[in-house]
Amino acid sequence: MISVTQALSPFIDWSGISPERLEHAGQRGTKVHSYIAAYLVGLWLPKIDAECQEYFDSFRYFADARIDRVFAVEKEITCHCYGYIGHLDFIGTLKNEVGTAVLDWKSPVIEGPTWKGQLAAYKHAYECNTKNPVERVGSIMLDPNGKPAKMVDYKESIADFAAFVAALTAVKYFTKGG
Repeated sequence: MISVTQALSPFIDWSGISPERLEHAGQRGTKVHSYIAAYLVGLWLPKIDAECQEYFDSFRYFADARIDRVFAVEKEITCHCYGYIGHLDFIGTLKNEVGTAVLDWKSPVIEGPTWKGQLAAYKHAYECNTKNPVERVGSIMLDPNGKPAKMVDYKESIADFAAFVAALTAVKYFTKGG
């Protein structure tokens, strides 16, 4: 199966960023995600790397103010109807809101062009697997200076999921021999 990231990767332009910088950012992102996951499930947190601390602080401001209940963290979910796999950062509820939220932690300072499609794919896969509706979908943009994270809220858009399915179909067609 193809992951959501693999399906959308042809539509992300990394040409202006050196491979070394991309690799370093990926490693930092993995660490930040592991700290966030530990925090959300109530595990002991190791000493946080200095370069990750402000991203984590940014997340913590958001989590303490907005997260009510955690259903799952870093959950792999498969969509059998379209044949893809997603890795959901957060499934749960937010304070003073009704319904399930699917959120994704992001460290870039500007919104990426594929984020709407990514979250639409996650929402679809979660709803197909659980038969539970998702009421809120968004990217949580972590601040590199430790300021409170910003939520980019994605309203229901059939176009976002359709764009993801088109990307998925193209990647499958051109990488699997048609």
